Amino acid sequence: MFLVFFLLFLTGVSLSCKKNEEQKENKKESFTLSIVEETCGTVEINEEEYIKMCVLPSTAIIDSVITFTIENHTNGPIRFGTPFELNYFNGTHWMEIELNCYWPLPVIGIGPEETYSQCLQLSFIDNLQLGKYRIIKSVSSLSSSYDLYAEFILIKIK
Repeated sequence: MFLVFFLLFLTGVSLSCKKNEEQKENKKESFTLSIVEETCGTVEINEEEYIKMCVLPSTAIIDSVITFTIENHTNGPIRFGTPFELNYFNGTHWMEIELNCYWPLPVIGIGPEETYSQCLQLSFIDNLQLGKYRIIKSVSSLSSSYDLYAEFILIKIK
């Protein structure tokens, strides 16, 4: 009888520890989720049409990967290339960051209500500072050209 109670006690302790570990994991997930929000910039074409670019995550860690997505909410196709511009906000104005990379020059087109995503490995960019950045992407419709902007913050976790 004593053995049965002892085994039940051990099972209860084991389940309790497992529950505490799950709660710790949930806390980690909630922290991760809090920095995984996206920021977006929108160019309005008219009252009903717009083009949007979003950066995910809005708070990035040095050496991580960010993804920017272009959404076409117009009635026609839009076109753009793979190049983009990266700016750093120094507290008073935006400064362009020199990107020493080779850009393949395909023309990418997306139709109405389509999206396109492009990734950026931050470790490939030299001398990044902590702070606020923005990606600028030029797109063209049949009649005009637009610059899309979306911002993110670069942090370092110790």
